[in-house]
Amino acid sequence: GLLWPTFMKHAGPIIGMPFSLEGSFFMLEAIFLALYIFGEKKLNQKLHFISGFMFGITGLAASTFVIGVISWMNSPSGFDWVNNEAININPFKALLNDAWFEQSLHSALAMFQATSFALAGLHAFFLLKNPNKRGGTACQTTYNRLLIFQFLHFYNWASHFLQNLNINKFRYAYVATL
Repeated sequence: GLLWPTFMKHAGPIIGMPFSLEGSFFMLEAIFLALYIFGEKKLNQKLHFISGFMFGITGLAASTFVIGVISWMNSPSGFDWVNNEAININPFKALLNDAWFEQSLHSALAMFQATSFALAGLHAFFLLKNPNKRGGTACQTTYNRLLIFQFLHFYNWASHFLQNLNINKFRYAYVATL
């Protein structure tokens, strides 16, 4: 409730659990990032790899929970509002609302795309400095992943657009005129 006290006064019992889980995963993400960065010479190679892998998993989990909260604001569920009071609260239904999967998938694909762009740029930089076969293979593999994530992200957006076209005709007509 520190960040948005008025919002959390009303919505805290409904959506507070996903906020708490997001905070927990964010802290785990920071721990694994610190282990990865500062443990490169102190950890064995296997533990170093695992800390990097867990950094990615906990980051994905943290973003999924915060997107759950954001999607709940777009599609509130998991409670009944009676006499200016939330009753019959179900935090799991609030988290897994109608918009959660679509928005979480969109966010995850965007993160994978951004990571692929960064890796492709890094591989291209090193390939320019020292051209060799291995660098070219790494660059090509990264570009292939980027194309896959780009296609999946576009498919996700297009299916969302077509699914909601009848619901939001005015909004999409307005955006089309811009």
